[in-house]
Amino acid sequence: MDTWNLSALLAPQSTESFYRDFLGKFALLISSAPDKWKHILSWDDISGILTYSGIISPRLRLYKAGVEVSTDTYQTDDPSGYPRLRLLEVNRQLREGATLVIDSADSLKRTVSELCRGVEQDLSVPVQANLFVTCLQKSAGKLLWNDYDMFVLQVSGATLWRIYGPTTPFATKVSLPPEPAGSPAWETSLASGYLLYVPRGYWYSETTDGGAEFHLRMMFRNPTALDVVYRLVDELNSVPKMRMDYPIFGDADSQSRCLTMILHELSKIAEGPGVIRGFLNDMRVISDPRAQCGLPWSALSDISAAPKTLEVIPMVRFLIAETVHRASNENDVEVFHAGRNVRFNNDVGSLFEHICLRCPIPLGEVLMYGERTQPQAQVFENLDILLRHDLIVLREPRNLSSR
Repeated sequence: MDTWNLSALLAPQSTESFYRDFLGKFALLISSAPDKWKHILSWDDISGILTYSGIISPRLRLYKAGVEVSTDTYQTDDPSGYPRLRLLEVNRQLREGATLVIDSADSLKRTVSELCRGVEQDLSVPVQANLFVTCLQKSAGKLLWNDYDMFVLQVSGATLWRIYGPTTPFATKVSLPPEPAGSPAWETSLASGYLLYVPRGYWYSETTDGGAEFHLRMMFRNPTALDVVYRLVDELNSVPKMRMDYPIFGDADSQSRCLTMILHELSKIAEGPGVIRGFLNDMRVISDPRAQCGLPWSALSDISAAPKTLEVIPMVRFLIAETVHRASNENDVEVFHAGRNVRFNNDVGSLFEHICLRCPIPLGEVLMYGERTQPQAQVFENLDILLRHDLIVLREPRNLSSR
């Protein structure tokens, strides 16, 4: 698979039926070829992450029978005083039935990051992938539920899942749901290549189905109606009357008038055009981009000698139209990026917009696009401007299927 998006993740299930019939409503099991996820992560990749990444607790954890193993058991300091894993002890714990959990595996392996990046473009919310590894068959895990939706990608081996369904509508950490009673609604075995979707609030338990296995849990949280209310409250900060003191020592009539005013102002903002769209767009443009480095070219002051085969990657989380738009001055372009906005002239802004629309795009194609209206030297200067504003990185191209 060269590129990932929600359609590729769900295939052969259509995205339309997923949105309509399952998202936020029902669990879904999708069977596929055993090698569907094999290019995303391998056992060798996991060994490399444990050996060379320097990852330690609390991002990495071990559990036995649902209880977290003390970090003193498998973590120590190296001769320089830096904390490190005791890898042989990690092996021993896994051999004795422990489960290894690594949070945010999408920032440790490029293929996992590309998978999450592609899927979150369609879901329009950030996606994070956690890694779970077990090497010995274990007893059924304890009942769990999440305040987020989750895709489970069984990459290698097999797991057995018991799905109970929700016990409270739209559960959150504030409104904790009671544990389910009785038998699960259904049980299913996830073999290599399978995918399981578990909506927010669904109770479940998981165990291995024999032998070594590892899977990814891709988590995402859709905005709720309360999130929209919080957005409206933020908007009300700009209304002077909403900042005045509430008449706590006033009579009943003055308190009633104040409450009426609050409801009126809230209703007026809620009925304004584009409230929901504005909330969603703001949520996307303030999201931090997926971190990339791109050495050495992204750190050089002159990239004119850079190979034309390098990929130019925009440092924005979501490639949406609202990221780049025309300023009130039609000759300028504003770019919204990680909670800030930067204004450029039309040449720089249009170049960045093209990069966003074609991501990932080879440097040679970027130059060809820019050279339609300006000399190559000017195009390089515009790219330097984008680099200095942390809006792009240059990286070596790699084929996703060969990583």
